[in-house]
Amino acid sequence: MTAGVDVPMKRKFFIRISDDLALPVDTVTSTLVVYGGKGMGKTNFGSVLVEELARLHLRWSWLDPLGVSWGLRHSKDGKGAGIECVILGGPHGDVPIEPTGGAAVADIVVEMGGNFLIDFSRKASGEMWSIAERIRFVTAYTRRLFQRQGDLVHGQRREPIFQVLDEAARYVPQTVPAGNPDLSMCVSAWQQLVEEGRNVGIGVGLISQRSARMNKDVSELADAMVAFRTVGPNSLAAVLDWLGEHVARDRIKDLSEKVRKLPVGHALCVSPGWLDYEGIIPIRARETFDSSATPKPGEKARVGAPALPRLELSEIRARMAETIERAKQDDPKLLRAKVAELEKQLREGATHAGKETRPLPWPIVFQPVFEEGAFAELTRGIEGALGVAHSKCRDALASVELALNNARGELHTYKSRVLAAKKTSEKAAEKIRSSGQESPPAVRGPVMGSDRGPRAAARTSTGDSTPGLTPPGVGSFSLGRTTKDGTPRMDRRFLIALAQYPAGRTRQQVLTLAGYADSGPVSKSFARLRANGWVVDDDGLMKITPAGTAAAGDFERLPTGNDLIDYWVHKLNRMAARFLFVLAENRGTTLSRIDLLAKADYADSGPVSKALALLRRLELMKDQGRGLVLNEETFS
Repeated sequence: MTAGVDVPMKRKFFIRISDDLALPVDTVTSTLVVYGGKGMGKTNFGSVLVEELARLHLRWSWLDPLGVSWGLRHSKDGKGAGIECVILGGPHGDVPIEPTGGAAVADIVVEMGGNFLIDFSRKASGEMWSIAERIRFVTAYTRRLFQRQGDLVHGQRREPIFQVLDEAARYVPQTVPAGNPDLSMCVSAWQQLVEEGRNVGIGVGLISQRSARMNKDVSELADAMVAFRTVGPNSLAAVLDWLGEHVARDRIKDLSEKVRKLPVGHALCVSPGWLDYEGIIPIRARETFDSSATPKPGEKARVGAPALPRLELSEIRARMAETIERAKQDDPKLLRAKVAELEKQLREGATHAGKETRPLPWPIVFQPVFEEGAFAELTRGIEGALGVAHSKCRDALASVELALNNARGELHTYKSRVLAAKKTSEKAAEKIRSSGQESPPAVRGPVMGSDRGPRAAARTSTGDSTPGLTPPGVGSFSLGRTTKDGTPRMDRRFLIALAQYPAGRTRQQVLTLAGYADSGPVSKSFARLRANGWVVDDDGLMKITPAGTAAAGDFERLPTGNDLIDYWVHKLNRMAARFLFVLAENRGTTLSRIDLLAKADYADSGPVSKALALLRRLELMKDQGRGLVLNEETFS
């Protein structure tokens, strides 16, 4: 990985975020995750990024839950024009928005073009949005943004857009509290946006000071991580956890100390595959007004009139006015107040019974407290939460079944060895009797040192893998530290994984096939394989040599075609196997994530993303357009 400023110029690098680093224009469809403590430079980085995107006429949208980014519309001194953008919502907004208008705002962002700052910190009345209102707004906005951005216009794709989410950990947390279906649906919407957004022309920038709370299934898909000074132990651990997938473990401690001591405005940027870059860079200062700066006592910001965008606002105002009016008509508080007023009038009419009664000047109409379809939406939310719980129960059951299958296989191996030992003992006794010597006591089972029983018996085996639901890499040699010929168990697992794929595998694929997580012993094992001449590196792939194939000994060779599909269905965990089976049943058809989950009878959740990621790493499934298909190249 490159350190410093010598980034390979594979694409045109025009987005200047630092004197030491420029990003390519395809940043607009990439995913960045930005971590750091308060006041360390996260918002400045986001502002610099959208300044550069605007300079290149690339579209962006910023979801601002704090109401502090409006300074993008002003020059650095606050007296002139900044970036041309429309501000929706908040005290500085061109057009007010309502918590129920998330989908309408997304329609405007996609259809109107240009740049948008969406301030959902306060309503037009100045009242703060509640947490629940913010979550529902972000969920509706995100879902509609993905849907509408993916629509074709006259057979053509829409222009790409980069979506920034500030305080991302609040809306895409690692843990969703029980009984909160709204937040669960919000996490699911962002998982889809990050996983599939590139296919429809959406890039994502996730900014958070609470890195420990960020959903790892989402953050691990980022093309680059930008980390400002982080000192909290939990937050720092989350940063290092992301690095652990891409940086050698012997360098983690050194990087940890550097991140703790980074000067304000400096950040560690790591992009292993996209930029092939790693280094500490000073982020350039923003060129627009810093409206997020902490105010000092007695200081008053001097900001001139905002530079109104050239975009036509009349249509936007008309759309949002319609949304606001509909929200007022459907607001339960206003409906209850109207009903209470009518009931009061009825009571007053009953009090004056006997007096001349006059008809009311308008008909009394009782409106439902909940809008039509509200109960259906609530039911869907409950069903989604129950679906997630059901999926987790099924995964737990699958783990139990897998453990039982492994135990049965282990017991079968032990019984076979007991029978073999008994036969050997009987033959030896018969031979001794025929020679007239005294018979030794019969051997009742395999004995290895002080270990006895199924596990000790399994450690002596070097045969083929146990059939059935055996995980990849778990063969009969897998329960001991070395095999019969003295080769370390870990080394032989890696050799067999590479022997099954002579064309080569990446390091991560080898680890997945062998069933190991990256660690110090893994690096030492790979070093031994290279030193013995059993494995070589070739253009990012690890390949086995003829000597390595010989050292692997007997192993199960992979079948082809449908037999290979059946092989993997029995090797994978239950969820991943089910997804592979559904893809195979629908061969030649591109399935969206939603269709795949429906056919597999799973609700969207964290384990689903992990199962799909596993299928991608093993090259059993690939992304095609806006959907997922079986990777025919693997099974040809």
